[in-house]
Amino acid sequence: MENKKKERYFGLDLIRTLAIIFVVLIHSFGNTGYNAANMSGISMFLLLLIRCLVFVGVLLFITLTGYCKTDKTISKDHYSKIKKILLTYVVISTITFFFRKLYMQDDLSLYNGIIGIFNFSTLPYAWYVEMYIGLFLLIPFFNILYKNTETKKQKQILIISLIAITSIPQTLQTLSIANHTLDILPAWWGSLYPILLYFIGCYIKEYQPKINKGINLILISIVLLLQSIIIYFYCQGNSVNTMIIIDYNYFPAILLSTLLFTFLYDIKIRINIIKKIITFISERSFSIYLFSYIYDKLIYDILKFNVTVSINSILGIVIYTPIIFGLSLLSASILDWIINKLLQFNTTRKVR
Repeated sequence: MENKKKERYFGLDLIRTLAIIFVVLIHSFGNTGYNAANMSGISMFLLLLIRCLVFVGVLLFITLTGYCKTDKTISKDHYSKIKKILLTYVVISTITFFFRKLYMQDDLSLYNGIIGIFNFSTLPYAWYVEMYIGLFLLIPFFNILYKNTETKKQKQILIISLIAITSIPQTLQTLSIANHTLDILPAWWGSLYPILLYFIGCYIKEYQPKINKGINLILISIVLLLQSIIIYFYCQGNSVNTMIIIDYNYFPAILLSTLLFTFLYDIKIRINIIKKIITFISERSFSIYLFSYIYDKLIYDILKFNVTVSINSILGIVIYTPIIFGLSLLSASILDWIINKLLQFNTTRKVR
């Protein structure tokens, strides 16, 4: 019987590709000094719109995990998938260690570098890996919970409950009335937002919500504009860093990422070359993310211009980010080829 190749869904590859581009872009705002600059002027506001949009890259990745892994069970097949992730992480962390030692001249001993691989500090962008490993191990149990939540209404209550304990309290604390923050709800559960996003992904996978693309785009624009306006006026005369914390559990970010996901996940395209490019980038997004730390440090150190923060941030979007993304993609492609060969060789040996 002929083996059928598993069908790929363009919309999901598009989300993954867009998410990794967003992640590289959001790092440019910190590297160009935007996050520490005073919020004033139309150019800073327009850049803030872009910043709020690309901020949801990580949220898209986690929601996509829920969408793609909602059927995973407690099985060898599921847990074996972590091997490539861990191998990729260890290799890129090792490369990063030598980059930090030789190029950045960091005072990082071999012992601390090795320990840093285990505690996710040798590669500063590895916090996502630290989070994802825990999420990955719990995925089959989250699926048991979700599958045994019987009705659509019950699943909606589950998601609303998670929003109520992870997102709303944290969002209120970023706002204030008469110089008093709205610390009026318990915010202890705020760091559990990955579970919220995971279940949102599961829900979208099961019920395939269809929102008119035009209406969805309008909703995305409204949420993005309102969020940017609120942040802009709260930060007047101060920086984003000092005046307001925009975290991944911030409700407008959760809402924006969900609307963007539902806008993109069922998109189809017939142009094969575009599908191949998007798929190629999508399959290497994890390695691109980890490699981007090295190229962030390298490119922003080499390309230094004596210009204003807003112009430097525009350069970050137009020049720095494409270069960093391209170099990261090239490195990820080479490493992916090597790791696949190693894994194939190991599998062949076991079969023999």
